[in-house]
Amino acid sequence: MAEWELDYNLTKLDNGLTIATRRTAIPDVVINIQINEGALNEPPDQKGILHFGEHMAYRSRIGEDIKLLYYKLTGRILQGDTTQEYVSYSSRASKEGLEYLVALWGRAFTDAGTTNEGFEAERGAIMAEAEDFSKGLTGYLLKIRRENWFPDSPFGEDMLETPEDFAAFTQDEVVGYKTKHMNASNTHLIIVGGFEESELLEYVQRHFGNLRPGETRSCKLPHIPALQPIEDVQRNFPISSTTFIMAYQAPTESDPDFLAHVALVDYLAGASSVLWNELREKRGLIYDLYPNSAVGNSVNRDVGTIFIEGFQLNNLARIKGIIFDEIGKIQSGKIDEERFELVKNGRFLTFYEDKLESPLKQAYIIQRIITGIRSFAVAQEMDFWRDITPDQIVAAAQKYLSCPFTTHLLIPK
Repeated sequence: MAEWELDYNLTKLDNGLTIATRRTAIPDVVINIQINEGALNEPPDQKGILHFGEHMAYRSRIGEDIKLLYYKLTGRILQGDTTQEYVSYSSRASKEGLEYLVALWGRAFTDAGTTNEGFEAERGAIMAEAEDFSKGLTGYLLKIRRENWFPDSPFGEDMLETPEDFAAFTQDEVVGYKTKHMNASNTHLIIVGGFEESELLEYVQRHFGNLRPGETRSCKLPHIPALQPIEDVQRNFPISSTTFIMAYQAPTESDPDFLAHVALVDYLAGASSVLWNELREKRGLIYDLYPNSAVGNSVNRDVGTIFIEGFQLNNLARIKGIIFDEIGKIQSGKIDEERFELVKNGRFLTFYEDKLESPLKQAYIIQRIITGIRSFAVAQEMDFWRDITPDQIVAAAQKYLSCPFTTHLLIPK
């Protein structure tokens, strides 16, 4: 379906910086940035240094707070993220503010360092962030991922940072690491919205032309580790309601089964799913249920999870029985046609609307394609949702839900 294709232009500066641009009628402009360098590559004695490097992009050489300047320009919060495989930022401005936004990002990437006060301010911010993160549910999932799910894998050194990891870094260490690894050669700018192409590329050349080239790296791991099955790890945890987590081996975004697995997850545990119908609508046994195909925002979506929240402990055995009964029905080919159509049409229409109306979603999709994360184009995805059959969901369930699960029970303190 060529009419669904998401067209964009690719430009490379002399320093190796990659720029993907897509013009739309929407007056706002989205700028996403991805650097193909992840926390998994940090030296063992410098855990957290890339995350600190991400934060250093929020300070200019004279100590200006880039996040504050961005907020004054747009009224929005600047988004940044460091994952196991890459660093990314997301931003948006009006067409009139575009040059200033490009200039802000240019300063963030090309300035070698900042003032002492600016450096310590970012240290304080990232230590507070690590403190909150390590105590929350995502931090717990990363911990059990490292200790239980993948003990003998690259994820054994996952991004479970503590404030102490950031206490001893000097500015020279952080700036040196940022300069080496957040370089022009492994950096991608994805720009979508209402702009003049030639004018935009002039801005980028002016503000990013001095960014140094360097080493390049793929953001995809060479191998996906195997999930270790464990049953019912139980822990008291600072959450508001009892939570049951089921984890299982899942495909990566470059796997041929990826979209079929998405359909399976929607059908089994999504908003219009069979489990929602059985556990919530029919029996009222739970408050909420939702899937998450990537714990810790991993590119290599090696683990799928299903969360069940808000239930009485004496109902857990019954809930588990219903879950495995519904999985067995899918694996044996018993698909509810009405719910299948809801999944199929919901994905098709939602994707279509996002593509037409959301420059942020368009930028994200282009980002995944040009950085090598996603192996399929928009047209292929639209074709899949138009033509999907129940047999594809059955095959995905037989492949991915037949192995032993790792399960965790979190009980409010």
